[in-house]
Amino acid sequence: MLISDTYRKLNEEAHKDENWGTTAGRFIPIIKSLGFTDILDYGAGKQILKKSLGKIVTSYDPCIPQISKKPKPHDLVCCLDVLEHVEPNYVDHVLDDLKRVVKKKGFFVVSTVPAIKILSDGRNAHLTVRPAEWWLEKILKRFKLERFELSKGEFAVFVYV
Repeated sequence: MLISDTYRKLNEEAHKDENWGTTAGRFIPIIKSLGFTDILDYGAGKQILKKSLGKIVTSYDPCIPQISKKPKPHDLVCCLDVLEHVEPNYVDHVLDDLKRVVKKKGFFVVSTVPAIKILSDGRNAHLTVRPAEWWLEKILKRFKLERFELSKGEFAVFVYV
């Protein structure tokens, strides 16, 4: 299981906010530069990648019924500002699922600081705030590292299988 039913419902509610799930847009130039034509947007939110890049992108988000079907593997899997939203007990399950769907390369961006947004139950929207080293250890149990970029409050990794 990748998400509890209670948390899925909280996220379905949060996704009603037009600004919730839109941060992937800032990574479009990077994604375009990678040259892939088979892309999975894992945790797609408002499907910004699909809206920008078109039919080369498949959107998946377990909290949006229309795009919640278990995805098949793709050449490039983007998981952008998603992992920090995963419930701590499900982090390993989600990372295992990412390993399942990455055929060639993964591009993951993870925030390491609390979110500005608060869930309707009063919790910070970033449920799993951990240092980059903590995340990297978990990611490297499943993938080979191509590139790691640390910046203030987040990091990006390019990984491959």
